Amino acid sequence: MNENNEKLRIGLYGSRYSRCQTKAFIQHIQKKSANITLEIIDIKPRIRTTEDEYDQLTQALQDGVIDVALMDGMKFIRGQYRQIGRQQYRVEGAAKRRDSSNVLVCAKKRDKAETEQTIIANDHVSFKQMNMINEGISCVYEMMSMGSTLKKIREKQYYGAVLPSGDLKLLKYHRDRHLQYTYYDCESFVPACGQGLVVAVMAESSSDEHRMMLRKLSHRDSLRELQIEQKVLDVIHREILSALENDCRYRMNLLDICVNAHIEHDKLTIHLFMPVHDEESIRITVCGLVEEKNRMIYQMIEKIKKKLVRYL
Repeated sequence: MNENNEKLRIGLYGSRYSRCQTKAFIQHIQKKSANITLEIIDIKPRIRTTEDEYDQLTQALQDGVIDVALMDGMKFIRGQYRQIGRQQYRVEGAAKRRDSSNVLVCAKKRDKAETEQTIIANDHVSFKQMNMINEGISCVYEMMSMGSTLKKIREKQYYGAVLPSGDLKLLKYHRDRHLQYTYYDCESFVPACGQGLVVAVMAESSSDEHRMMLRKLSHRDSLRELQIEQKVLDVIHREILSALENDCRYRMNLLDICVNAHIEHDKLTIHLFMPVHDEESIRITVCGLVEEKNRMIYQMIEKIKKKLVRYL
């Protein structure tokens, strides 16, 4: 063993889904960093909520139990924006992004009466968006595992479920012969911010060596996509929502806004979905070069302002 061998303590949240997400990233770090010894620290779930993964992993960082937390990108962003003004953690790396689109999964054999049943959404942003694009079919928000969700569909307790495509493939649920799959592109059904990403999170007080190592091992475009999505939310919060917070005609939660950035060969596409009221929403897509990202973000903000002119 190398005398200069370092130890990096990585915190993993203890669910099967979280382990499947982070396995490839850990293997990548092990392969590329022969002089780093990885120690995997189990962080056990405390309560079954969407916020628990962020809360437990960041608490372990704060307590010095771990050096790096690997977590779902969407849960990281939601955790950060629940604590605006108190962020103590930063993303220093990201694994290559999985398919970030969404898919509607339904049972293959249904009769006419069953077409009026409801669709399950496992996250709040998909629930908001699905209710606006599927007229005549109601959508309910119900947090449960993907396996339990698909079981209910097979048993025809529900019409279907809207799920992240990448997660479905990751858990190998995408080839069930009893189910049919309708895949949405990212423009018609905008994914949640951070969806399809595994991120390496560190406390602000972490060592510079570990930060540089993670940045070097990170998938560059995936990390840039996350940073762009975060910046769009930051600018919307600063320039739009703050101006509307006292307007009783408009009630918007920053976490209801979906932003998806996609980089391919230095070309950047940003999709946005922003619910205004129960029956009104804003959809915007802008395209350009990655080096023009700031101009594109402010172009998007100006379009939002024009659509909201009666509120501002």
